[in-house]
Amino acid sequence: MVVNIRLADRFDMDSTDTLGRTWAGWDPNATEKELWENNRGRHGFGVRVLEEQFASLSYQGTIRLVARISGREEMPKPESTQRKWALIGEVLPQGDPVRDALVGQPVAPGRNSFIYFDDPFGFSGASSAVASAEADDSAGQGWMQDPEKRKLVEDAAQDKLTHHYEAQGWTVDDTRFGNPFDACASREDEILYLEAKGTVTAGSTVIVSRNEVAWARNHPGDCVLGILSDVEFDDDGTLDASNGTFRAFRWEPDDHELDARSFDWEPSERKQIFQA
Repeated sequence: MVVNIRLADRFDMDSTDTLGRTWAGWDPNATEKELWENNRGRHGFGVRVLEEQFASLSYQGTIRLVARISGREEMPKPESTQRKWALIGEVLPQGDPVRDALVGQPVAPGRNSFIYFDDPFGFSGASSAVASAEADDSAGQGWMQDPEKRKLVEDAAQDKLTHHYEAQGWTVDDTRFGNPFDACASREDEILYLEAKGTVTAGSTVIVSRNEVAWARNHPGDCVLGILSDVEFDDDGTLDASNGTFRAFRWEPDDHELDARSFDWEPSERKQIFQA
């Protein structure tokens, strides 16, 4: 999971700030390090945040920077009885796969100053080293190093899954941010939760998150996972949406199908719904 802090426009702080800040909020002229130091607190983070590894800052519904967090520190205020905290961590540089996967992604609007959502690797505690190693996997999903191409593949997979169910008379809503499923399909009194995975490999395994697994197990018979595999790019970097192989499966993860180290899921033919 990632904890995301929503930023307002820059505003001045009073002299009683525990971190010694003079301002907070979004300043387009500030460096990423300055933005992090001026916005990492004061928030009501519970102990849950200690289980997370990444934090992001968003402004106007878009993620602007990402940091690797290592803990929290209390920020007492004499006139307040509520405990508030600041995150401790370091800003991730450009080229880091976690940072590149998250920056530019939308964040759902809301009143809370922070929210949690699934990390781009799909499992808590992932590191950049793990991501780089998985990128060379020719059979499994891997992890594409080019964030723009990665997003194109992921979007193409979701489009394939969405169009299939819309053609069957379902209404499909995009829910990929802030939920353990990418889309929700409804038809009369029926509901299906859709998850889409895209890869340039053969797709023999795909990376799934612990939250995705837990949701599917808690909603048996109501979840579908679609895999777009063997995707190819043209020489100019464009993706032909008609290429690749798309398969959909009953998303019913069994223990023997999951690799607990990274929660790779190996789809079986007996669960396949269709192939296009």
